[in-house]
Amino acid sequence: MSLIISSYNWKEALKLSLLNALYQTRPADEIIIADDGSREDTRDLVYQIASGATVPIYHIWQEDRGYRLAMIRNKAIVQAKGDYIIFIDGDIILDKDFIKDHQEAARDHFFSISPRVILTQSKTARVFKEEPFSFSPFEFGLKNRKNSVRSYFLSSLFSFQSLHLEGIRGSSFAF
Repeated sequence: MSLIISSYNWKEALKLSLLNALYQTRPADEIIIADDGSREDTRDLVYQIASGATVPIYHIWQEDRGYRLAMIRNKAIVQAKGDYIIFIDGDIILDKDFIKDHQEAARDHFFSISPRVILTQSKTARVFKEEPFSFSPFEFGLKNRKNSVRSYFLSSLFSFQSLHLEGIRGSSFAF
């Protein structure tokens, strides 16, 4: 499994996302940072974290010529060695079982999407100060708290298979 994290000039969020990705109950086989033209300090951060990581971390960068997310993701796919690829944005904080859940949900010829929880501005500010890696559905500061409930039973009720791309969100999907 390859985890591709897209990023652009927000190294503080990328740091949280990347560190969180390293502390999964089932880690990815590799992590690829798909960097759409960030400054050098983002590259330095990635290299610093990669030097102490047990999972290989690669940094794929392209020159900043405007928003070219699709192009850098395609470059990351070419680099990926996994037969299952998970995409997240660089401001996503993963549940500790995120990769494991994707592994269990993976089906040939289907996309998989993961809901995300949106934080209020004040909650986001606290996250950067305290660096928590998980959220309770009962906490203040969650805009769509139902997405923070992790339940196999509920997931099986609301999951469905489709041959259409409806519902695919670029912030968190896999194939």
